Amino acid sequence: MCFRAAGSLLALSGSLGGVTRVVFAALILAACTSTIVPGTVWKTVVPRQATRTDQVGNVLSPVTDAATWTELEARPLRLPSLAPGGSCPVSLSATFPGSAVGAGAGDGPVYPVTGAGWIGLGPAGAEGLRPGKILWLARPDYAGPAVIRGVRLDGPGDVRFATGESVLHFDLDTHTRAGDATEGSVLGWRYLPSAVYVPAAGCYGFQIDLPDRTISITLVARDQSS
Repeated sequence: MCFRAAGSLLALSGSLGGVTRVVFAALILAACTSTIVPGTVWKTVVPRQATRTDQVGNVLSPVTDAATWTELEARPLRLPSLAPGGSCPVSLSATFPGSAVGAGAGDGPVYPVTGAGWIGLGPAGAEGLRPGKILWLARPDYAGPAVIRGVRLDGPGDVRFATGESVLHFDLDTHTRAGDATEGSVLGWRYLPSAVYVPAAGCYGFQIDLPDRTISITLVARDQSS
């Protein structure tokens, strides 16, 4: 299988129970359980941060520089392939108290949140790709960057993100907030909403590259009405 992948950012907003949560409303739901895909340990990349200032010279929160992203993106995709019709080894999901969102899949520290336990797909667009949504969640004890890529495991085709770029970057400050004064962002949880585009319903693997490790997560994509 040719492993291409693509990514970008798409911020959305919503509300729940009178408390504004800038996350996908569709994602704040219950989730399913299945099988964990173990991670792969890599040589540690030391994140380099670029200093940013506003118009009057105040120093802003640092973001990861281009060289760090390049090193993380250079890691090869190591996701399994499945025979057509084979059972999809969907990663285990769990809820996290204080995160202000639904269950996340995998063993973290960065998780995909899909709401229903799978990626719900809408009708195909002009390019023949079907859209879905994933909210990426990072634990408070992880403040670093993540490179996210994906590919279909049970057939040909890659995962694309909102603008068709090859990689989705989860940076130090995504400007996405959720929760209230007692949970969510105030506790250090970070959120990155994203749109995904896939060729068809099926089994999809996502590789999340962090400076000190690589995580593999498997999700199912289904018709939204399923």
